[in-house]
Formats: sequence, C-alpha cells, structure tokens
Amino acid sequence: MVDSRERGNGKFLDITAVIFIISTYIFATNPDFNLVYRVSYILFFVIILFNKLIHTKKFEISYHTIWMIIVLSFYITSMLWSDEPQYRIILEMGINLFVVTALVSYASSKDKVEVIIKGNVIAGIIFIGYLLYEVGFDNLLQIKYRLVLEYYNSNAVGIFLAISSISATYLYFKNKKNSYLVLIAVFSVVILLTGSKKAIFSLVFGIALYLLFREKRKKKVYLNIILVCAFVGLIMYLSFNVDFFYRIIGSRIDALKDTIFNKKIDESDGNRIMMIRYGIEWFKYNPIIGHGVGNYEVMLARTIGMETYSHNNYIELLVGVGIIGFLAYYSMYWFIARKLIVIRKMDKDLIAFAMSIFFTLVIMEIGLVSYYSTTNQLVIALAFVIIRIVDPTKKRMVAIKGGITK
Repeated sequence: MVDSRERGNGKFLDITAVIFIISTYIFATNPDFNLVYRVSYILFFVIILFNKLIHTKKFEISYHTIWMIIVLSFYITSMLWSDEPQYRIILEMGINLFVVTALVSYASSKDKVEVIIKGNVIAGIIFIGYLLYEVGFDNLLQIKYRLVLEYYNSNAVGIFLAISSISATYLYFKNKKNSYLVLIAVFSVVILLTGSKKAIFSLVFGIALYLLFREKRKKKVYLNIILVCAFVGLIMYLSFNVDFFYRIIGSRIDALKDTIFNKKIDESDGNRIMMIRYGIEWFKYNPIIGHGVGNYEVMLARTIGMETYSHNNYIELLVGVGIIGFLAYYSMYWFIARKLIVIRKMDKDLIAFAMSIFFTLVIMEIGLVSYYSTTNQLVIALAFVIIRIVDPTKKRMVAIKGGITK
C-alpha cells in the first residue's frame, strides 16, 4: 500500500517536473523570465536529488548521464585548440547535464513519463495563451509574413509546438478525449503562423510516424495511412489555397520546391547551402578533433562576415569537434535508434511516441543546431527513459553507492 505521504510526495514531484518543462519551453530564451527559468531548473535538480537520497539512500546515474559527461568533457577539452573558446555553449551543456540527469532520475515509471508528456501539452497551451496576450487575437489575424515574437525564434516556437502536438496525439489515442484533437488543431494553426518549414515538417512527420508505428494490424495500418494522407492534405490545402496562410508559409514552401526541382535558389536556402559547403571544407582541414566546440560561427565570421551557426547539427559538430566529438555525441543516438527498433512491439503506444519524437529530431538536425539545446536534449532523454521502462531487463543505471541497480 502506498500511504498518503508517499502519494503527496509523488504529486509534488510531478508538479515540479511540469513547472520545469513549462519553464524550459517558454522562459529559457526570454530575458524577462530568465530568472524564473534558472530558479525552476535549480529547484528541479535539488528536489529530485534530495528525494532520491532521502527515500533510497542513493542517487543513481544513468548511462545517459555518463554519455553526457564524456561528451561534455571532450568538448571542454576542445577549447584548448580553439581560436575562440565558446564558454556560453559549455555553460549551456553543463546546465543540460544537471537538469537532464534529474529528469532521467525522475522518469522511473510509465506514469512519470506520461506526466512529462502531459507537461509538453500544458506548456503548449500556456505558450499560446502568452502569445495571445503579447500579440492580441486581432493582430494575429493580420499577420502578413510570419509570426514574430520578441525573444522567440519562429523555428524554435514551431518545433516546440510540434512536440506538443505529437504529445497530444499520444494522449488522444490513450484516453480517447476529443479535447486533445482540438489542441492538435490549435497547435497546428499556430505552427502554420510561424511560417517555419522545419516546424511543419516536424508536425506532419512526427504525427505520421506515431500513427504508422503504433499499429501492427494491416487494416489499422492502412487506415492510419489514410489519416496521415488526409492530415497532410489538409495542411497543404491551407498552405496553398488560403491566402492568409499562403503569404506566411505557402510561398516559402514554393520557394523550397523551386530550389529542389527548378534550381532557383532563394537567399535563405542559398545561404544554408553556402554554409554547408564552407563547413565541409573546414572539416577537411582538421577532421579528427575539429577546430574547437562552437568555432564554426567564428570561422564563418572571419570568412564572410556573417556571425551565425551552421544551421546543421552534423556540420556544426564535424567542424567544431571533429570525428571524435561527432561519434561521441551520436553514439547515444545510435543506441536509442537500435533499441527502439528492437523493442518496438513491447509497448506500441509508448514506443511509437518515442520513435516519432526521436526520429523527427534526427532528421530535423539537418536544418538546426541542437547539441546544446535543452529542449532537444530533453527529447533524447525522454526516448532513453522510455527504452529503460519498456525493456527493464537491461541495467542502465549506476548507483553512486551500492553497485548496479535497474
């Protein structure tokens, strides 16, 4: 029997986790709320740490945390040979190490994982409320190009809401509540307003993966394929046949189509291609250990005067930390991808959710830099803990005291 004190402690931890998720998504990049974000992740880590020490007399470190420590150690070392040490990136990675370790420790059961998934949805709802407060509903309907909110990158906003949409999709199929369908529709409309091609791809690809992976029966698979096609068709119809949405996103998709099929490259896509080419050349100069973490931006600024990252996680890491740092970072990706495929039949809904968010991130990293993003590190950690819960036969936690435990 679980007494009332333990239930109360569990609820308190759940609330703390949800507050942390909301703070990460909404407050992390906004200087007006930066203190709220800092306090939330410090409290989250401290509360989880003390809870573990009080109740279990030990604090477990997962293999995921060990991986983060190894990666961070090499990236810190790379500053020894970098032209300009990027302390900001190391600081962000250090913060991620602590908060993600706390999250992995917290998410010790399926119920806790579902609290995190619900937290993703709640964070999406709160963010849209904040958006309406800042922009105003009337002004939202008069947007001519794409949604721009001070301190918030449109791509980041869109991808975060895509995660909220995939989370709402999981909760709909688990609970069969139509309110989740309404939320998916609202999230999707706001994603269209961001004008982010990456976000729309994340939305469509992530939900499609979830629907296709969760079913094993052929009839259900065919039905889900029809649902996916209908969803994609609806998004495309709104993008190209409604003037309001065409100005914001349809025209951008047209430009991308011209780039792919007609070789007509607009300025944005042209810059991305140019940055990838520069990155490949710089990688060749120092392929083993790279030029130092975060130094792609430094080299680009010196070459063409454009001070920005590569917009490609693979190129960013190859240039910054070379093959060694690249393989160290993506070793966890390889482990997660391989395990998800092996155990995909053990829990169709939860594994389908993990596969949808994880493989969407893998593809999206072609167009974004995510290795020090807290949001994206939470996605990786969530996929890891789902594997640990669904396949408990393997021991993936190391106790600070008392040897190995599950």
